[in-house]
Amino acid sequence: MRPLLCACLALAACGTAAAHGERDGDLYASSGVFGGAMILEIAASGGDGTGVEVGGEPGRMVRAADGSWRAYVADASAARALDAATGIPGTGLDFGIECAPGFLGSAVPAFTSGDGCGASVSPGHLHVLNGAGAPAPGQGFDPDHWPFIQLFDFAGGHGAAVTHGDLRVDAEYDARMWERASLLAGPGPRASGGDVMIAIRDGLLNVDPTNEDTWTFDVRGGQVYGCIFDETGSVARINGTVVEVDPALIYHYGDALDGAGVGPSGRLAASGSVQARDNALQDSAQLPTIAGSLVTVRETGKNSGAFTNVDRLGAANLVAGGGFALEYGGSEWPRPADPPPAESPLQRTPLTNLRVLDHFGNVIDSAHEGMQVLVASDLVAWRGMELTYVLRIEGPGGEVASLSSVKGRLGAGQALPTEVSWTAGAPGDYVATASAWETPWDGRPYAPPTTVGIRVHP
Repeated sequence: MRPLLCACLALAACGTAAAHGERDGDLYASSGVFGGAMILEIAASGGDGTGVEVGGEPGRMVRAADGSWRAYVADASAARALDAATGIPGTGLDFGIECAPGFLGSAVPAFTSGDGCGASVSPGHLHVLNGAGAPAPGQGFDPDHWPFIQLFDFAGGHGAAVTHGDLRVDAEYDARMWERASLLAGPGPRASGGDVMIAIRDGLLNVDPTNEDTWTFDVRGGQVYGCIFDETGSVARINGTVVEVDPALIYHYGDALDGAGVGPSGRLAASGSVQARDNALQDSAQLPTIAGSLVTVRETGKNSGAFTNVDRLGAANLVAGGGFALEYGGSEWPRPADPPPAESPLQRTPLTNLRVLDHFGNVIDSAHEGMQVLVASDLVAWRGMELTYVLRIEGPGGEVASLSSVKGRLGAGQALPTEVSWTAGAPGDYVATASAWETPWDGRPYAPPTTVGIRVHP
C-alpha cells in the first residue's frame, strides 16, 4: 500500500492556476523553466518511448496505464538534499531509495518507489509523484519501482532540453529561480476580523508536478515543513498511525533549502501583531511542540506554482493586528509604495496608456492654471470581474490635489470608462497615479500603479 497522498484542495476562492507545461506536438514537459528540486515530468503520446534524451543524454521512459510514455527527472544534488532532510520515512519530501546508474536501463542514478534496487521489491517510502498513476503491465520490471526519478546534474550545467525523435521541448534549469518568486497578501474573499489571505507564486515549491504540493511555515521560528498535513488538514499518517512530528527529528527543511537550490526563497516570516490559527488546511493542535505559529499553504492546482493559505470555505489561517508585515524570499507585504486601499489592498493593473487630454481629445503633457483636462487610460477586463479604478493626483509638494474612483461590473472583453475630469491647480509639477483594483482577488501577480506627469503653467 502506497503512503497516504499529500494532496491539496483546489481553492475555488482563489481560482486554479493553469499548468505551465511546454509542448511540441506529442512531446510534453511539465515546465519550460524549473529549478531546485522540482521534478520535471516528461510525457510522449506517440512512438514507442525510445530515443528520449535530456540535455543530449538518454533517458528511460515507461508506458503508463493510460497508454502514454512517462519519465520523471530532477537535479541530483537538490533532490538528495531534500530527501536527506526527511527524518521520517514515507512522509514529507521522501524521494525514495537511490539506485546506481543502470537501474532499469537508466543511464543515470535514480530514486525508486520500491524498498530496494533489486528485481523484486515491495512498496517503499517515496512520498512525491503521488499523482503519477500506475504503469502498464509487461514492461520487464516490478511495478512497485514506479514511479522512479532519474537524476541529472542540472545545477552543474547539464542541459535540460528534452528531445524525442524530431520533437523538442526547450526546458531550462534556472539556478536562480527564486528571483521569480512573489508574495501577495490582504483580506480574503470572506475576510473578517483581520483575516489575511496569502498568495505565493514560487515554482520552487512545486516539487511534485502530478499533485498539489503543501508547505507549512513557522512564521516566527523560521522553520519550514513539507507535507506535514494531509488533504483533511490532519497530521500525515503511516499505516494508520499518527506520526510523532518533533522538530528534533529534523523533519523540517529550513536548513536543507539552500542545498536544494532554493536560495532565499521558501521561507515565510511574519512580524508585528500576528495570530496563526487553524482552518481546513491544518490542525496544528496535533503538534503541540511546534503549534502556535504555523501557517500552511497549498497549491491552487497541480503544477500551478501558486499557493494560498485559504481553504475551500474561504477561511484563512492567519489573523493580523497592528504593525503586521510578511516577508517571503525578499518580497515584503505591505509594500511601502502601495497607495491607500480602495476596495481591497490586493492590486493588479489591467490598464494601459495613461494620458492627459485637452477638451479636443489631444494628448498633452502640460496645462494652464484653471484649465479643465481629462486623465484617461485603457482598461479592459480579461474576464468577468468587478473593478474599481482609482485616480490620485498629487501636487508639487506631494499633497493630494484630487482623488476619484470609478467602479463597475464588467464582462470579459468589456471596457471601464476611465476618463476623469480635473481642473488644473496652481502652477507646478503634478503626478497622476492610476490603479485598478479587482474584488474578489484571483491571485494574479502584483502590478504597480501607472503614473503620468502634468506640468501646470500660470
